[in-house]
Order: sequence, then C-alpha cells, then structure tokens
Amino acid sequence: MKMLRMILCSAVVASFVACSADDISNADAGNYPDDFSDKEYAEANWDLVTIQMKNAIAAKNGKSSAKALDAKEVDVFFDKEESIKEIFTKYVGFADSIYPGFEKLKTGKMYMDFRETLFAYHITGNTATKDLAFLKDFKVNYDVIQEQYWMVGRIEGRPYRFCKSGETKQLKVKDQSQAEAVRTKWDYSAHLYCKNKADGLDYMIR
Repeated sequence: MKMLRMILCSAVVASFVACSADDISNADAGNYPDDFSDKEYAEANWDLVTIQMKNAIAAKNGKSSAKALDAKEVDVFFDKEESIKEIFTKYVGFADSIYPGFEKLKTGKMYMDFRETLFAYHITGNTATKDLAFLKDFKVNYDVIQEQYWMVGRIEGRPYRFCKSGETKQLKVKDQSQAEAVRTKWDYSAHLYCKNKADGLDYMIR
C-alpha cells in the first residue's frame, strides 16, 4: 500500500511538472511573432552573432591586443587573400567595394584601422585561414539570441526575419507613426519589421 501511494504521488508530481513546462512554453510563444526563428533572426541581425564570436576570441587571446601585434604576427595572419577577404566582408561586415586588396591591407599605413578591426576576429598565432575555420565552425548560442529579441530587439525595432514579397512598401522610420518616444530612445515594439536582402534596409510589416 505504501508503495502504491508513492507511485501515485510520483505520477501527480510528474503531471504537474509537465503542465508547468507547457504553460511556460506557451507563455514564451506569446512573446514572439508566430513565424519567429532564432536562426533567421540571427542571420538578419548578424552583429548579434559577431559579438559572440569576438567575445570568444577575446577570451582565447587573454591580454593580447590587436594594437600590440608585431610584424611577425601580421605575416602569420596574412596567409591567403581569399581568407582575409571573407573575414573582411562576411564577418567584419565591410562592403566588397571598399576592400583595398591584400597587400595594401597588410602593409599600407592608411589601412591600419581596417587591420585592427580584422584582428578582433583573430586568434593570436593563427593564420587568417585558421581564423576563418574557427568562425565557420563557431557554435552560436541561440538561446541568448532569442532572449535578446524579447528583451531588447523588439523595442529597438530590429527585423525579426527577412522580407517576403510585397513587404517592402514602408521603410522603418523614427517618428510617432512607428515608434513611441521614451526619454532619449524610441520604442518600436508596437510593430514588426523585416530586413530586405536586396537593399539591406528594414521595413515595417505591420
């Protein structure tokens, strides 16, 4: 009899926990658009991903600084142009049109700022090709990405996905028609926004 009571109690507890988990899941779902995808949100807001990458690289580098890298480290890093250019454009986010070329980027004094930005994606001792492999294999924390949308992204009016056909009619603007002034900031959470792949601009969906 005692064993039966224990089994029944365990069943009740398990049922309660399961119901609670469902309630939490349902509550969370109400915080996001019906078609929200953390992976698409991350792709449309690539800076959220690169922040994680740069933090991971900074942790690996410890106290080493991009400004402190000597000529030997520069020579090690600049191994292949295709690797340098992919980091420069895809990860750092510079446009193809401003890529100065391998040699100018490596040795030109006027491109020092570009080099220091590149080194934010550089693990000390690595070639650019090894750095690129690290970036491509990087495991994004999508739980953090998802939470960012609910806590900050929707208020900032970040695009939660890419635009579909017919959704690029009204640009995101900073005025009372789309956003509410809150002290020195703007609250866009009354509307939903998408990013247009063609022009890189954000549009109001509804």
